[in-house]
Amino acid sequence: MTGNSQMLYRTATFCTFFILAAQIVHAGYAVNKTSTTAGTDSTGASSSVLKLEVTSVSNSSDNVSFRISKKDGGVFTTSGTLSIRLGCGTSSCQTVATQSISAGAPYSQPFSIYMPTYVTAATGGKDFYGRYYTPSNGFWSYVGPIQVYAPALAVPGSTSTTNVTTTSARFNWGSVVGANVYRYQATSASSFSTSADGKTCFNCVANATTSSTNVTISGLLSATTYRWRVRAGNTATAQESPWSSDRIFATTGPTVTSVSPSAATFNQLTTFTVYGSNLTSGMGFWIADCDGVQELSGSSTSRQFRCTPKWTTGTKSGVVKTSPSGTTLYNFSINVLTNVVVTSVTPTAAVLDQLTTFTVSGSNLTSGMGFWIANCDGVQELSGSATNRQFRCTPKWQLGSQSGTVKDTPNGTTLYSFSVNVTTSLSVERVDPVQAAANTLTTFAVSGNNLTPGMGFWVANCATVQEVAGGSSTERQFTCTPNSSLGSQAGIVKTSPNGVTLRNFSVNVVTPPVVTEVKPVRAAFNTATTYYVRGSNLPSGMGFWIAECEGVVELAGGASSERKFRCTSQHSLGQKAGVVKVAEKGTTVRSFNVDVVTLPTVSELKPTQAAFNTLTTFTVKGQNLPAEMAFWVGECDGVTELPGGTLTERQFRCTPRYTLGSKQGSLKLASDGTVLRDFSVNVVTLPTVNGVSPVRGGLRSADDVYGERLEPADEHGFLDQ
Repeated sequence: MTGNSQMLYRTATFCTFFILAAQIVHAGYAVNKTSTTAGTDSTGASSSVLKLEVTSVSNSSDNVSFRISKKDGGVFTTSGTLSIRLGCGTSSCQTVATQSISAGAPYSQPFSIYMPTYVTAATGGKDFYGRYYTPSNGFWSYVGPIQVYAPALAVPGSTSTTNVTTTSARFNWGSVVGANVYRYQATSASSFSTSADGKTCFNCVANATTSSTNVTISGLLSATTYRWRVRAGNTATAQESPWSSDRIFATTGPTVTSVSPSAATFNQLTTFTVYGSNLTSGMGFWIADCDGVQELSGSSTSRQFRCTPKWTTGTKSGVVKTSPSGTTLYNFSINVLTNVVVTSVTPTAAVLDQLTTFTVSGSNLTSGMGFWIANCDGVQELSGSATNRQFRCTPKWQLGSQSGTVKDTPNGTTLYSFSVNVTTSLSVERVDPVQAAANTLTTFAVSGNNLTPGMGFWVANCATVQEVAGGSSTERQFTCTPNSSLGSQAGIVKTSPNGVTLRNFSVNVVTPPVVTEVKPVRAAFNTATTYYVRGSNLPSGMGFWIAECEGVVELAGGASSERKFRCTSQHSLGQKAGVVKVAEKGTTVRSFNVDVVTLPTVSELKPTQAAFNTLTTFTVKGQNLPAEMAFWVGECDGVTELPGGTLTERQFRCTPRYTLGSKQGSLKLASDGTVLRDFSVNVVTLPTVNGVSPVRGGLRSADDVYGERLEPADEHGFLDQ
C-alpha cells in the first residue's frame, strides 16, 4: 500500500473513531479507550509494534469489534497469526478469536466479539489484548489492554398509570437502551417489602417481568390506593437498573347519584333502583321502617332492591353503602304515603302526532308519579292535586289501541293499567290514476283530508318517487316511473315515509298505449256523441275528456285497437279541447280538438234513384248544414262534397257500382259522427229514350202536357218518381 493510500486509511479511521465515540456513550457496552499502542514483543522492546483499535460497539447485538494493525501504518512483513486475548497478551491467556494474516497486509479483518460471553455486570470490566505471532521465526508482539465493561442500565422514565377501573389499571413506562426485560411491582402498602435483590416481594399484589413497556394488572380492590414501580434489566448481561420512583393511584369505587322512587305506598312491596357508576352486587341498602330488604339484580350503573314500608307513614331516611356494614356512599329519603288509588285516565282516545293532555283521577295522588303510554313520545307531568294529576305526550308511529300504566313513581309500583285508542286526522280517500304506462313518468294524485307535506308514497317497481311541490290539505301529488313489470302493482300511502299506513291501493301497469286518431272532430250541441279512440295497446279504463262534454262514459265492446266513449257537449258552441289519458287523472297520451255546432236538421235528400255506373249528384237540404259532413251510399264510389254549399243546402257526388237495387245511405255530422239521416237509393240500369210523342198537344199552362204537370228531371233526365 502506498503512502497516500495509508494516509487515506488513517483519515478514515480517525473519522470512524469520532462517530463511534458518539455511539459508545449510549451503548449497552462501553470501552475505556478506542485504541492503544502500549505493549511489548519477544525482543524485549518496551513498546509494541502493534496498534489495537475498537472499530464499533453494537447496541443491538452486544458485539464489540476490534482491529489489529502496525502502529507505524506499515504492512505486516511476515505471514503469521493475529488473535484477541482476554486478561493478558501472552500465550498463557485465553484466546477469544484468531485469524491468519499474509505478508503485505496492512491490518486484520474485524474481530467481532459477542461480549455477554465474557463481560457482565457481575464480572465487571475485562481487559482485551491484540497479539501477533510468526511461526517462521518465533516472533511475537502484543498490544493492550482496552477495557470493556457493561455499564448500569438507565432507570425507566415516562411512567404513568392509565385505564384505571374498580379492579384493574395499566402501567406504562419508556423503553431503556440495552434492556430486554422489565420487572414491575405493585402493592397497596405504603412501601415495598422485598428480598435483597428485589426479585421477591413480600407485600406485592403484582411482581412479574415483561418485555413490553406497558402491562395491565387486574384483580385489584375497588376504591383502594396502590403504588407501583419498574426497573430495566438485561437477561444476557444480568444487568438491572435502579427502581423507578413509585407511582401512586387509586382504583375507582362505586358512586351513587340517585335512588328512585322517592315515594312509596304504605304496606306495599316496593322496588327501589340505585343509580350511579361502578356499582357492585352485595352493596348495603337500608330505609327506615322498610321491612324485608332484598337485593334483586342490576348492573354497574343500576342496582335494584325491594322492601315493604311498614308501621308509619311520612318521610323515611335511607342509606346506600359499599356493603351492608361498609362505607356510606349516599343518603336519601322517601315519602311513605297512604294508599294511592287511581280510578281513571282520560281521554281514552287521541289523535296521531297531536300533543295530548291526559288526566289521572283518584285519591292520595302525588307529584312525580309514573305515567306511560306505548308509542306516546315526550311524556311530561304538568300539574295536579291529590285527586287528579295531568300528563301530556304525543302519540306517534302506531295507530289503534295503545296500552298505558300509572305508577306511584316512574320506576315504582303499577297502580293502574289502561288503554288509549289512537286514530289519525289524516284520511286518504283515493289515489289516481289506477292505471299507468310502463317506463313512463306518471303523476299520482292522493286525495283526502288534512294531508300534509312529507307523506310517504310507494308503488312497487315504480322508480324515483318524488313529491310534487304545491300540494294542499286535500290533494298531494307524487311522481315515479313504473318499470317494465306489467300488471297490478301494490301501493301504500303513509303519514310519513316510515310512518303509519293510511291507505293500500294498486296500480295496473300496462304497455304504453299509442293513439293515432280520435273521431269525430265535430259534435252537435246538446246531443250525445260517440267518440272513437283508435291506436294500439289501448287499455280499458282510459281517461277521456272534452271540455264542456258532460257524462263521459266508456262504452262496452272496445278492443286494444279501438275504445269508444260517449258524452254530451253542453254550455257553448265552438272548438273544445280534449285529451286521452292512460287512465282517469293519468298520463296524457293524445290531445285533440272537437268543433261543437248546432244540431243540423235535414228536410230533404234527393234523388232517391240513380243510374248504375253513372256519376250522380245528391242534394241535401235543411238547416245549419255544416261543410264536411259525412255522406255515404252503399257501393257508391268516390264520394266528394261539391263546393258552393250553404247552411241550407249541401251537394255530394258519387258513382253507383257493382250491383243494382236498393242501397242504404247515411248522412252524419262528421266522419264517425252523429247520424243526421238514414236513407236508401234505388240503383237502376241507365234508361234509353228513343223518342217522345206526341210532339204536339193541348196545353192548359206552360208547365202542362196533356193535362199532366211535368216534374223536374235530374241532371240525367230521370224523374224523381
